[in-house]
Amino acid sequence: MRALIARISLRSAGTGRLGKVLLADQGSLLDTPGRVSGFAVKGEGQGAGSTRHLSFSWSLRPDASAYDVLQLGRTAHHWLGRVHRDVFFAESVDLGRGRTFALVPIAVNGNRGAASTTHL
Repeated sequence: MRALIARISLRSAGTGRLGKVLLADQGSLLDTPGRVSGFAVKGEGQGAGSTRHLSFSWSLRPDASAYDVLQLGRTAHHWLGRVHRDVFFAESVDLGRGRTFALVPIAVNGNRGAASTTHL
């Protein structure tokens, strides 16, 4: 026998969050953020060993709540981090893995948009 713990009935308009729960209109669950503009990378000095410190910047998108920064290699992509702002600092990046970087916007519903790329 299955016990009913709770039954929740909500009426809402628009989108928002209730803690970690996303309240959204059915149509907005398919929305993806647009491509980011102004994505740039800059060397910030020598890191440990043969690595480099890098800073990234871009223009925030109103339809994105987070951004993933990736290093693109020939055979694999290396995730550098996730940020909710328009700048990111990556410490001790091995440029032997690749000198091209991607920025992927993420909507509040978790959908990922098209990546923007830049090269060092």
